[in-house]
Amino acid sequence: MADAVIAISRFTQDMATELAGIPRAKSRVVHHVPDELPAPKLPLRLPKEFSSGRFFFYPANLWRHKNHRTLLQGFSEALRQDPSLRLVCTGSLLGREGDWNQWVDELGLSGHVIHLGKVSRAEISWLFQHARGLIFPSLFEGFGIPLIEAMQSRCPIACGSNTSQAEVASNAALYFHADQPTSIARAITRLAQDGSLRDGLIHAGSERLKEFTKQRFLQGHLEAFRLAQHRHSPTRRWINENIYHPASQPPRHALTEREKRIAASLLRERSQLPPSYEHVFQ
Repeated sequence: MADAVIAISRFTQDMATELAGIPRAKSRVVHHVPDELPAPKLPLRLPKEFSSGRFFFYPANLWRHKNHRTLLQGFSEALRQDPSLRLVCTGSLLGREGDWNQWVDELGLSGHVIHLGKVSRAEISWLFQHARGLIFPSLFEGFGIPLIEAMQSRCPIACGSNTSQAEVASNAALYFHADQPTSIARAITRLAQDGSLRDGLIHAGSERLKEFTKQRFLQGHLEAFRLAQHRHSPTRRWINENIYHPASQPPRHALTEREKRIAASLLRERSQLPPSYEHVFQ
């Protein structure tokens, strides 16, 4: 029923258009901008052996699409090449501490992986600034705010090649296939060993961050507000109140088969990286 729709990425705009049927003419893409991180503070619960700068960082709640188990499998493979590596995770375990502990034990990662739970923004700032890199294996992102926070913190990025991540990171990331532990392992190993690659990604991230400015953010919202003002009319209001609103009342808990096919097609399309990107793992 909206007169205008703000999408946080072209990927979410595509989903809104092709999956939800929202006319593209009434949507505008407005990317997020990073919040300023506070002065860094060493996490209180971080063991000394993790503070040496040889750790990788992943901030995410333990939702299924955040793909922690596959990350741990990939990290286990990388660890065979370099036993000095460490992985620090933050975010809520959502009451699934048992699952997390079981995965760590099964893969023999005790002492190499630590989950700090929810931490302060100052501690997040420290982790970004001291990590060897951000490892971001999410299977689904509408945007991916940790990507621009890493750029802001001069932290090199390795992330999945799916959904919105290439749109946000562009050539400022080392890409891997997020559903393949071996691809994740290769990215971790290369990022750990190649200092020139890390420096190049940091520089590319600083340049890429110039695209995510407060001015563009504000201007994009103002354009969407003006669009809504232009499109609104008494007729549209009557249609909303008498047709769309009543039709929206019955609850839905699943996609239709047609919607599933559309979503699957969009996900396949967004799993392919543009050939011009330099740092791609196949």
